[in-house]
Amino acid sequence: MAVAQGGAMHLPRPIPAPFRFAVLAFLLPACTGGSDAGRVTEPSEVGQALSDSLVGQASIAPIQEVLAQGLYSLPSATPTGAVTLESCQEVENLLSQACGLLGSISGESYCYGQATYFMAHSTPRCAARLQRSGELEEIYAFDLSGTPVNSPSDHCGDGVVDGDEQCDDGNREDWDGCSATCNVEEFQGCEAVIEQYYQDAGIAFVPKNQWDGPRSHLMINSSARPLVTVNQQSCDAAISLGVDVCNELVRQMPFVGSCQPLGRLRGELGTQECDLRFQVYFDSVDPDSGVFTTAMPGILAFTLE
Repeated sequence: MAVAQGGAMHLPRPIPAPFRFAVLAFLLPACTGGSDAGRVTEPSEVGQALSDSLVGQASIAPIQEVLAQGLYSLPSATPTGAVTLESCQEVENLLSQACGLLGSISGESYCYGQATYFMAHSTPRCAARLQRSGELEEIYAFDLSGTPVNSPSDHCGDGVVDGDEQCDDGNREDWDGCSATCNVEEFQGCEAVIEQYYQDAGIAFVPKNQWDGPRSHLMINSSARPLVTVNQQSCDAAISLGVDVCNELVRQMPFVGSCQPLGRLRGELGTQECDLRFQVYFDSVDPDSGVFTTAMPGILAFTLE
């Protein structure tokens, strides 16, 4: 578990062993010799590098910032062919090219890509990320969704609320607010634990029914509000409480193998913000069994401001 004292701490992530796509890490030259080497790379340039690298596998739209803590989402990513285990592995391979392009622009030394294939009910999906250095890793996330293989009469899990469905979040998983039968369920998963622990500690109110999942494995709560003044002391306390939250998630959730809390304080005195993330690693990896059994960790993020 990561506990920050006086700022952010980032410990090495645990890596699930079985059926793991290789994480592509690239150590790029500190100096590429270009006139722009060493400058900060803009999100639009990351999006362009991804677009240039994934030609033949996907069409990528411009980057859109989701939350002001280094999490970015590509609002549209369209596969050029079928979404399969093999094509998803190729997407992961091509992310190395994007890292190389970014290295030639800025000379950055830390960049890697990860993609994971899974079935969201009957829809094949490839969730992908490009991750770069920072106090909290910058993460650029996108999804590639294939053609559902279900029969026309079976719509639950296709991401569209229709028929007698109360909800449809694009998968048939329990524990995420919309049940395997597409009925609204009382949150009994990660979101409920986070709300309870932070409210009971008097640190923050993080409503369990206000999480948005803009991309697979990525959840954002934009409605979190602090119950204390946000400063170094309260941010450290919020990050430290994450250890207890993670322990409870591992104890409660049958699919959670490990969990890592991360955080940082940023801003000037009087306008400070505390960014918090939970990286949740799943206990088993089986791409045919759903989103909670993939090699890619889930991320839950919120900011206290």
